[in-house]
Amino acid sequence: MRMAKPCAGSPDTVPGRATKSPIPGILMKTRSKFPLGRGMSALAALLPVLVLTAACAGPAALPEAGVDWTLAAMPGTELEGPAPTMTFAEEGRVHGSTGCNRFTGTAEATADGLSFGPLAATRMACIGPTVETEYLARLERVAGWRIDGESLVFTDGAGAVLMVYDR
Repeated sequence: MRMAKPCAGSPDTVPGRATKSPIPGILMKTRSKFPLGRGMSALAALLPVLVLTAACAGPAALPEAGVDWTLAAMPGTELEGPAPTMTFAEEGRVHGSTGCNRFTGTAEATADGLSFGPLAATRMACIGPTVETEYLARLERVAGWRIDGESLVFTDGAGAVLMVYDR
């Protein structure tokens, strides 16, 4: 699990002190305790705030909570049997079905995209063909996501599509 870098905070508020900004190679110097010093335009005063806000915004969000997603495609794998499902819940929780067994666990938005924590699954005997083993293996490889129309798309670290879900 990757931890986000803390935002530059207290050193940047010390008047007259040069500090590194979150952007490599840029130094910032504060001259006043107040953001709008004499002779400083409002735009010039806002620029450092906008830069710091963008740099310290934190990791991307998770897909919308409460939406039930149904697996529509896994490139390279024929979907047989009941389709797996997934629902993101509040506070980074995720749950669903592999098409036979139920699972629950955590999902974390990272600076790079998305990762799933350990997933716990039931171990019922499945009748007929399922994609459970391949489905769970692909969840471990998820590195990113995007909404494409009404579909949720999971991608790997190289950007290749792993799974496509529909609402």
